[in-house]
Amino acid sequence: MPVYEYRGKYYESAETDPGKAKTKILQFLQSTPEGKQRTYGEAFQDVGAGVVGGIGSLVQVPGQLYGLVTGDMRPTGISLGGGQKLKELAESLKSPGLKAREQARAEAIEKATQEGGQLGAFTTTLSQTVKDPGLLLNFLAEQAPQLLIPFGAAKIGKGIASLAGAGQATAATAGVGSAVVAGAVQQGADVGEGAYRNIYEELKRKGATDQEAAEGAINLARVAGASGAVISGLMQGLVPGARGIERAFAKAPAAQTVIPRVATSAAGEAGAEIVEEVGGKLAQNVAMQQVKPEQSLTEGLGQTAGLAAIGGGLFGGAAGLVPGPKPPQPTPGQTPGQTPGQQPTQPAQQQAAQQPAQQQPAQQPAQQQPAQQQPAQQPAQQPAQQQPAQEPAQQPAPQPTPPTPPPQPT
Repeated sequence: MPVYEYRGKYYESAETDPGKAKTKILQFLQSTPEGKQRTYGEAFQDVGAGVVGGIGSLVQVPGQLYGLVTGDMRPTGISLGGGQKLKELAESLKSPGLKAREQARAEAIEKATQEGGQLGAFTTTLSQTVKDPGLLLNFLAEQAPQLLIPFGAAKIGKGIASLAGAGQATAATAGVGSAVVAGAVQQGADVGEGAYRNIYEELKRKGATDQEAAEGAINLARVAGASGAVISGLMQGLVPGARGIERAFAKAPAAQTVIPRVATSAAGEAGAEIVEEVGGKLAQNVAMQQVKPEQSLTEGLGQTAGLAAIGGGLFGGAAGLVPGPKPPQPTPGQTPGQTPGQQPTQPAQQQAAQQPAQQQPAQQPAQQQPAQQQPAQQPAQQPAQQQPAQEPAQQPAPQPTPPTPPPQPT
């Protein structure tokens, strides 16, 4: 029986083909704790594999949008073709220990789905991923590069608003809105491309030609992609804290207390991400059901929700650690909150204390004015006061005449 060497150990196998023998050895190792072990070098390599896979997904976004618009979804060119090659490279870079852990998780999720439905799949995905550092770090490394699209959109939107003369808060709001729109478009492109690929393969399995499969899949994929984009945009506006990552990218004003900010951002991003990803997966299942009537609408929803909760919660919490912009520092002689060129203002208490002192000089002239004007007015008032005393001399009042006595009788 042939003997094969793998990772310093030797295994017997009835397979004469080395490739098939390696596959069987890996399957055997995946079922044992020994097969899940990794060296430190393999652990770092697995993180790098996640980054490469995330870059592959990022590169595919322009090709996905182009394909959904034009109907040409062939995996060729720099975008779709190059992104697919990067994903395949990432898969080849994964260590056997990581592949064994992924296989064990997939089997646990399948068992939980059979026993507890999608809720069981959700909780199992959470527990299996969070408790395993290898699975968790690889997943986060794969998701991180895809945040570059909303990050770039936030910076561009905020920059354009600033150039247009908008204030800091208004420009930050424009940046947040740009990031939300970019994320919704990205989500729609990913959902639409996934729906197209699954439907295309199903139609090919049923005997359709390449052209027939492409024509039958493209319209269903467009509907699924549009649904995913709409759901993503709505959730960003409806779920409190759902824009935590976008606000951090745009440096938007945020609460100054760290703990509430982190908690709100983590919970909001996790909740919104669950609805977005589950909604996108449901849209794909609905599209698939049009060509495969036996397709379950709930297939994969639990696992999708579990991974979405992990990604949204951790990235959202990290975004909550980013403080908002600091208020502008006042220049010498300028009080806080005062705009450049504005006259310095004083606190209300100081103004109230200084107000009587400031009003006293203004009131003194008003009080002294009558005293200064009295000498000028006295000469004019004295003739008026002396005139009644001179009037009797100038115009004596008429004396009353005595009555005429009656005539005496003769």
